[in-house]
Amino acid sequence: MSDEDFITTYLDKVGLSEVPVFFNRWSAIAGLGAWLGRDVWFNFGNFKIYPNIYAMLLAEPGVKKSTAIKNFKKVLAAAGYDSFAAEKTSKEKFLLDLSNTPEPGAEPSGLASLDQNLWGHDLSTDSNVFICADEFNDFFGNNINEFVSLLGVLWDYEGVYESKIKNGSSVTIPNPCVSILSGNTPATFFNTFGQEVLGQGFFSRLLFIHADNPGRKIWMPPSMSDETLGDLSKKLLDIKNVARGEIQLSADAAELVEAIYMDFSGLDDARFAYYVNRRQVHLLKLCIIHALADLSTEILPKHVVRANTILSHTEFYMPRALGEFGRARNSEVVHKVLTILENSPKAITGMELWGEIYSDLGGISEMGDIIQNLVMAGKIQQTELGILPLKKVKKESDSRFYNWSYLTDEERGFK
Repeated sequence: MSDEDFITTYLDKVGLSEVPVFFNRWSAIAGLGAWLGRDVWFNFGNFKIYPNIYAMLLAEPGVKKSTAIKNFKKVLAAAGYDSFAAEKTSKEKFLLDLSNTPEPGAEPSGLASLDQNLWGHDLSTDSNVFICADEFNDFFGNNINEFVSLLGVLWDYEGVYESKIKNGSSVTIPNPCVSILSGNTPATFFNTFGQEVLGQGFFSRLLFIHADNPGRKIWMPPSMSDETLGDLSKKLLDIKNVARGEIQLSADAAELVEAIYMDFSGLDDARFAYYVNRRQVHLLKLCIIHALADLSTEILPKHVVRANTILSHTEFYMPRALGEFGRARNSEVVHKVLTILENSPKAITGMELWGEIYSDLGGISEMGDIIQNLVMAGKIQQTELGILPLKKVKKESDSRFYNWSYLTDEERGFK
């Protein structure tokens, strides 16, 4: 077992840039889950939990979401991973690619043709795909609602998935394993999907990852050398060599998982009402990833603590990830007001704020209503110097469940 796990090593190797460290961390987590695929699993009652992750980096434009995603995609490619989804596709083409079936009218070639003629579909292999979409909405060619519904079904699908597509053709997908690392802004997200989708299958399986702009200005982005890519590729191959079959929880780790499960009471945001039903599965997926990142074939208490620390930190900022969108009338303007206040180094006067949002409202009285509502909701405060945001305080339960030193100073808010 290594002294430093793969995720920490990756953060050290990629170094500081204008990318938030938390986005780099989650890119490594989701990418490692895709790398593991169905090679390893945890038996959860009558079901198997695999380490595939659905993650969306959500932040305002310019917070380097795309850079974080593309950096780890480059690392995976250097290690030999080639199951990336197309950058833009349709539901039908996605299913065809996942099943290794030629498009209708196309002729299969070589050994693929022989296999289909003799045996039909090869159901003994897994069908892995990693969707790396730094602009998630651009990934969907058409029928976006049907497509996301399909992705919700495939998140934890077990066995052979069969579907009919256009022209009456059928696809057969053995053991589909889909991983997603995507990027979006709150405005684009809600303009595309709307609030009502948050309780639906796909979005209740998606982890919303938020990070603030770290405020670093680096004119020349650092690049990973061939030596760095080689080192990270070797570590990924080392992980692959130990990722074999069922992974177990140690007795102490199992007790810790149970205690965390009993302690969790949900999030203080109605938009995540359905999240509580899937939190345990998210935690166990992260436990698998953090154990293998440590080259461990058993989930130990420290892996549970790391997984729960990352997940709890993510949960704390998930309401920030969605901003104020979907809450009420003028939610887009409310989100804009909070973004202005949170990004300002000083208190902002009412007139300064009006100068920023006057074109979004019918009159200054509407701004007054927004400010009053935000004050009553505990989001902002009015002082003699102007308007300031109120920072939410992180509530912690049993200290056994967390190791905040596993996060960097930037992630913990000590810049």
